[in-house]
Amino acid sequence: MRDISLCTGPSQKKNTEFNCYSSEERLSIAHAAALVRDLLRQLDKIIRPGVNELDIDIFCENYIILRNGIPFLKESGLYGCSVLISRNHKAYHGVPENYFLKEGDIVTVDVVLTKDGWFGDGAETFEVGKCSADVSRLVRFSKQIIFDAVNFLERERNLDLLGDFIGRLCRENGFRVLEEGAGHGIGKELHEAPLIQYVTTGVPFILRTGMVFTLEPVITNWNGDLYYDENETALVHPGFFASQFEYTIAVNDGGLEILT
Repeated sequence: MRDISLCTGPSQKKNTEFNCYSSEERLSIAHAAALVRDLLRQLDKIIRPGVNELDIDIFCENYIILRNGIPFLKESGLYGCSVLISRNHKAYHGVPENYFLKEGDIVTVDVVLTKDGWFGDGAETFEVGKCSADVSRLVRFSKQIIFDAVNFLERERNLDLLGDFIGRLCRENGFRVLEEGAGHGIGKELHEAPLIQYVTTGVPFILRTGMVFTLEPVITNWNGDLYYDENETALVHPGFFASQFEYTIAVNDGGLEILT
């Protein structure tokens, strides 16, 4: 099974060897996450019918650099673009194309950057103009499920239970979470332990103060298998849609904090 962190590969650490960052280090991660968050807020203002995906990529690159960040995907050579853009039935790891967005499209922009040596990682799905009621419901649900997941983890403190929780909510609402996807620890490296997959293994993984990780389930209205194109972009069946919101979460003494 491929996982969503294939662009750099998951950390070689076992899930039991995760980093617990100090409050000062978590503040540095928060600064990187804030740049991701601010960029995504700006994209919400400019993504409209007629905007070209390549122009979105250029805008993101300039935004990051002008604020003393580094667009990691491009600078590292992993991709020839600064952000990943997944449209409609592209589930994740879409490469920006010379495509003008159309009314009714949805587009997920995935931002990975570094600032002062710390990683920021986040994604949001944007509706282009007016979408159908069913598609809008999918996008709203895929955002709300992150907040539901955070509230669940505040109560349960066990990451391993998250897969069953998210899967149940999806089924109750007529959707599916892609089990190929995974969140991950983040900090000095983009992909650190733990690897957070949306399946429950039965092995408890208890949250500890200092952990920082991403939650990034990809939600779809397609019930079949994923397939992949020549760019390793994950796809659901044409005519169906996938939506993703990715937030970075810090475990503090007082509870969980959403950094993006």
